[in-house]
Amino acid sequence: MTEQQLPEGWQLVKFGDIAKHISKRVEPSETDLDVYVGLEHLDPDSLKIKRHGVPSDVAGQKLLVKKGQIIFGKRRAYQRKVAVADWDCICSAHAMVLEANEENVIPEFLPFFMLSNVFMERAVSISEGSLSPTIKWKTLERQSFTIPKKEGQKHLIKLFRGVQLAILNTEEAIESIGILKSAVVASFQKGEHKECLFQDTALGQLPSDWSVVSLKDIFENKDKMRVPIKSSDRKKISGDVPYYGASGIIDYVDRHIFDETLLLLSEDGANLVDRNTPIAFKVEGKSFVNNHAHVYRPKELIDVDYVAEMIERMDVSQYLTGTAQPKINKAKADSILVPYPPLDERKKIVKVTNNINAQKQALIDKHDHLLKLQRTLIEREGR
Repeated sequence: MTEQQLPEGWQLVKFGDIAKHISKRVEPSETDLDVYVGLEHLDPDSLKIKRHGVPSDVAGQKLLVKKGQIIFGKRRAYQRKVAVADWDCICSAHAMVLEANEENVIPEFLPFFMLSNVFMERAVSISEGSLSPTIKWKTLERQSFTIPKKEGQKHLIKLFRGVQLAILNTEEAIESIGILKSAVVASFQKGEHKECLFQDTALGQLPSDWSVVSLKDIFENKDKMRVPIKSSDRKKISGDVPYYGASGIIDYVDRHIFDETLLLLSEDGANLVDRNTPIAFKVEGKSFVNNHAHVYRPKELIDVDYVAEMIERMDVSQYLTGTAQPKINKAKADSILVPYPPLDERKKIVKVTNNINAQKQALIDKHDHLLKLQRTLIEREGR
């Protein structure tokens, strides 16, 4: 796009004209700072750093970050990790530390711009390497982008702030509804909905008419039927049958392995620790499952929703093996214990939790819409 073709009030700039690359290295063992930020501490599409480590967690040279500077995940840019530091800290060398060139851009506008599809799609396209694609500053600084002049930047900052606030409020609501669900289920386990006696079990005190069962007791493991398909091969057999991985649907194919109600349980991945997405969920009808999810077929009239709910609110750390890549192997998965009430009570619990889940899904849908809006604000305003 030439200067003559630009919308009124917009300009063509090189990224190096609006951002400065800060590369000050530091040894974690020699710093007086208290905070270490790794890429694992950054959430996609969020400028807020919600968790962090300490310098003693890591070894090897890291980058020095001053409060207000931008931490950009230059490795695997498709993960969309950009954040603004709330404190002086050190960060991963797989990040890029940036600050705004105030002569050409309003500082608050730069991180918002970097969250946009306009920037992120370019960042992905210039990444080098196949296993861990990485961006070089020399390449990034030469990239040209169309952005508004400072007056237009002020307008966009107001819009970005509004969307960011709505996103944060929605995230808080999602967290709150998760706490509500846990409290509701706990109230049934404490016998708060009926007169009852209690018994000591492997899972603590439960109403006397409840039992404790393992997955192996009530399900039949069908892991041997799983078939992994590479992404490139799935493109050749695209269809309408859900293809499931560790935490849900990751694609659709034109064939199925199963045609029934099943419980799927994540086998491996960081999500077993982070718990950002479900690790246990019910599938119905035709499905195709890869080797990252355990497959369980009910042995009898089992309420799969109930069992999935119990696992979802459970700390599964005792069943994990491995540290670099957490995993629940088949033997550990089979041995997972769940509290098991009578059928009528299971139905009550599922009815309540399904209602809460529906409210949570509505909030998640709203959150997804807001993220899409945030990513495309630049494009919408530049039309």
